Amino acid sequence: MGGLAMPDCYTRQTQHHIKYMIKQLRWDKTIGGDILTTLDNIQLASGFTSPILEKVAPTLDYIDNGWIIDLRDRLNTIGATMWIEDSWQPKLQREKDFSLMERFLRVMYN
Repeated sequence: MGGLAMPDCYTRQTQHHIKYMIKQLRWDKTIGGDILTTLDNIQLASGFTSPILEKVAPTLDYIDNGWIIDLRDRLNTIGATMWIEDSWQPKLQREKDFSLMERFLRVMYN
């Protein structure tokens, strides 16, 4: 932040990322549906059972970086999360079951 009290470009981009996603999901039109479809695909590819925009750590370095992954990284940077009502979340199949990928990443980052 400079002497003119102008916000950082990265901060402005993050604000616009979040605002745009919320706007498109609320409108519930084609773009909102495409965002949900992409989010569901990333959720499946991540191997996580917890929603990827609610639990933003650790990073998903093994998935190609795109707009949603970039938004997730930005949320992680500022310590924020997003709850999306219509997002798909895989269910565990048995009692005492867990996500292997979440366990692998926990071991890797600890």
